[in-house]
Amino acid sequence: MKTFIILRGLPGAGKTTLIQYLEKQYTQQASVCSADHFWYGSNPHTPENYKFDITKLSQAHGSCKSAVTKALNGRKPLIIIDNTNIRIREYKDYIKMAVDKDYELLSHAITGMSAEDSMKLTLHGVPLDTCKKMLQAFMPIGTIEKEGRIIEVKEVIHNYLDIRKGVFGTGKF
Repeated sequence: MKTFIILRGLPGAGKTTLIQYLEKQYTQQASVCSADHFWYGSNPHTPENYKFDITKLSQAHGSCKSAVTKALNGRKPLIIIDNTNIRIREYKDYIKMAVDKDYELLSHAITGMSAEDSMKLTLHGVPLDTCKKMLQAFMPIGTIEKEGRIIEVKEVIHNYLDIRKGVFGTGKF
């Protein structure tokens, strides 16, 4: 079964840590698609190499969408979208893309985080005001309509403190 996972959570919530857990659960390396990859260019993914430029935000998301298309066309068995995916407009196209290619579709949301914690824990220097706006806009994943058909997405909810501690379900990883 091919699986497509949309991660959702504030900056600093632990999405990268959650990817490590999901790869162990699925016993395979994921094709991770993220707008953040754009900001590193061809450099190693270290904090000092992260070069965010708000004027290139649409390019970053275009790059992520291209990576998703490539992974879907390559029929990769596990694809994970590693963006904040706060608002439905940010992830609805990914849902449609996955459904078109007959992937099992899931969302993993990391919740329970304050805007202040998000600002402190993010590695990317996201301002508090931005974290507050994201937190206000964060809602449970919605249903998507595609060609007159309603697509429901199962969403698994994680508490950010559990993610940061490495605790999932009944065990640790």
